[in-house]
Amino acid sequence: MGGVVFLASIAGALIGGVAADMGNRSGRRGGILYGALAAAAIAAPAALFPIMPGTAGFGAALGVLLFGGTITGLVTATAIAVLLPNELRGLCIGAFIAFGGLIAFGISPVLVTGTSVLLGGEAHLATALAAVGLVVSVVAIAGFALAIRHAPVDIRDEPI
Repeated sequence: MGGVVFLASIAGALIGGVAADMGNRSGRRGGILYGALAAAAIAAPAALFPIMPGTAGFGAALGVLLFGGTITGLVTATAIAVLLPNELRGLCIGAFIAFGGLIAFGISPVLVTGTSVLLGGEAHLATALAAVGLVVSVVAIAGFALAIRHAPVDIRDEPI
């Protein structure tokens, strides 16, 4: 597990940085976010890691999920730094961290537990985790697509 986490994080950071840079240089509306959209789409099926039948599949799916998550987080932070004017940047980064923590440590565990209860109890915890992860992944894909659609082409031309 340690190796999977380490390798996914390093590779995700490297590829996320390159993707954000290439997207930003593309000149397309929301170009900086295309790497995050692609990473979220690739990582979404990997949210099913808890119900993988073997340890190799579990490790591979978890690695892909962490890899995609690292890319999306890095690209999002970069987009905040590039697309937002100075007056909003600090507030947005604070909200990004606060809401991310609230969802990860407050809401998600309750959703997973509640879903497992609805499915029949503690024995369905893996299925509940997979279901919640998959739903959140689909919401992330939609969120990145929406952000791309509403992003300025160039902050100098169209400030938020």
